[in-house]
Amino acid sequence: MKVIFVILVSVLLFNPSCTVRKIQEEPTADSPETTSQEIFVVVEDMPSFQGGDVNTFRDWVQERVKYPESLFDEKIEGKVFVMFVVEPDGSVTNAEIMRGLHPELDKETIRVVESSPAWKPGLQRGKPVRVRFSITTEYLLID
Repeated sequence: MKVIFVILVSVLLFNPSCTVRKIQEEPTADSPETTSQEIFVVVEDMPSFQGGDVNTFRDWVQERVKYPESLFDEKIEGKVFVMFVVEPDGSVTNAEIMRGLHPELDKETIRVVESSPAWKPGLQRGKPVRVRFSITTEYLLID
């Protein structure tokens, strides 16, 4: 192993045609390369919803989803997985179904998620950034 290292160092030091390239790092929230389109999954200060976290939002959504009456006869039950982005201004955008249950239930879930009041945005190095979340809503029929 030492021999390989010595040869490599020798080649790099004594070969004028050899160049060393710096590996470019990912842009950070405070670098000029950061675009407003960059979406984070984890940030230093995560977004909050009405003083709580994503679980508070999930509960808020769950309280507001309405099981479509047209589906009562089909007795469809289960979970809908939805992903969305909390923007730097606290708005919720890009809601999309990751795993649906029925087109009408999926549409209802999107409707409620998109009707969200503003969140306190997430911060990375003191600057508001876009943060992606996913939640699960559950549809159960209760007799």
